[in-house]
Amino acid sequence: EVNLDPGYFPQPGDTVEVVAASAVSGTFAAVESCVGITVTYTPSTAMVTFDGVVPGDLDGDGTVGGADLGLLLAAWGSCGDGCCPADLDGDGAVGGADLGLLLGYWF
Repeated sequence: EVNLDPGYFPQPGDTVEVVAASAVSGTFAAVESCVGITVTYTPSTAMVTFDGVVPGDLDGDGTVGGADLGLLLAAWGSCGDGCCPADLDGDGAVGGADLGLLLGYWF
């Protein structure tokens, strides 16, 4: 499992090395993400590249607006297990801090 630091929002094209070894063989059995990613493998690494990511863009249209606000409000409360894109601060719940972040990203 790989988790992003709370409040870190990768920019499109950012690449992170998630595995480094003298030899890497095979691929991950499953890759799940709340954001679009591409995993690439070399003989000694596994790299994750982030596709277009806009902080607070919960509906994926490339901007932060009213639809994203609606999705955030619909997700209000505890996230439980799994992907919770409206939890913008990464604390495991959607609440006031997330609303503040979303309003800060609004454009």
